[in-house]
Amino acid sequence: MQGVPWLYPSEINSLSMKNKGAALGTATNWLCNFIIVEITPIGIDSLGWKFYIIWAVFNGAFVPLVYFFYPETSDRTLEDIDRYFMENQNIFVNKDKAATSAKRPLEYIEREETEIRRHSSVNVRAASMAAEKYGDPAIDDEAKDGGLHKEVV
Repeated sequence: MQGVPWLYPSEINSLSMKNKGAALGTATNWLCNFIIVEITPIGIDSLGWKFYIIWAVFNGAFVPLVYFFYPETSDRTLEDIDRYFMENQNIFVNKDKAATSAKRPLEYIEREETEIRRHSSVNVRAASMAAEKYGDPAIDDEAKDGGLHKEVV
């Protein structure tokens, strides 16, 4: 779990908050490490080996914490994460397939394709005509399949 305070804030925060989130995560990690270093010798003197049970319980508590509250960020864009937090107000993510799937959800891919089509300057008819004239199979296949560059009317 040591990677969580270092890596997760930079994946989960928006661009404007990325540095602040990483700084807060790093500061929290260092503060907790300082507390552990200060408390552990006293605890071992008082409880002996049983003091390690306390740390085992704390480490074990992180498993359900991550399972219930941390959405998956692999194979997601920053826009996907932003959209997820804007649309979902529930803090429990364990029952949400979009939040827990290891692969990027289809709804995110479709939205991205829609945005690309909406902002695209490629005219499908012009691409098709160019493919016929110059025989470019890549352009021809894209025009036939509709690709990402459909003409927006």
